[in-house]
Amino acid sequence: MLAWLVGAAWAQAVDTRAQLADALLLESQGDLDGAMTRYQELARTLADTDPVRSEALYWLGHGLWSRGEVDAARAALQDGIRTGECTQCRDLLEVIDIDDKSLHTVPATIDFSSGNQVLFHPWRTPGGNIEVAPDTHGDPALHWTTMARPGEPDRLVLGLQHPTPRRRSWRSISARCGSTR
Repeated sequence: MLAWLVGAAWAQAVDTRAQLADALLLESQGDLDGAMTRYQELARTLADTDPVRSEALYWLGHGLWSRGEVDAARAALQDGIRTGECTQCRDLLEVIDIDDKSLHTVPATIDFSSGNQVLFHPWRTPGGNIEVAPDTHGDPALHWTTMARPGEPDRLVLGLQHPTPRRRSWRSISARCGSTR
């Protein structure tokens, strides 16, 4: 009896993996609508603990984002993150958020007087508002609240979008970094 149950569970896992592969094949052949229908069905019917569900949610989020349905893509990716199985969901969500806040025109002046519209602070290190305020020496500096883990650097990202030929990025390293508790 136990062998039959294990065999049935294994067959179910193979079947759902095959369904996901079929959906990916549809997408690769240009049938995004057909693939999206399958991703949604897998996400809706599989258990939260099934790793195929988290992959389906990733590809669902990816497809929604490619269609320009950013809020729905975020929701699908956040569902994938909640499973605890989908690190790629977190990575794509960060790409979407960086893309959303990217500068499209340079040069640009950013003074943060009306809030932060361009810097992205990764969601996995939740923080408060990013603002300019005097540092301990009285010089203007960026300030934000964060919860960084030991050994994991905190970061702010400034996305730059240029329509052609490729994405560009800019990185600034602070010579002085202070923290308060």
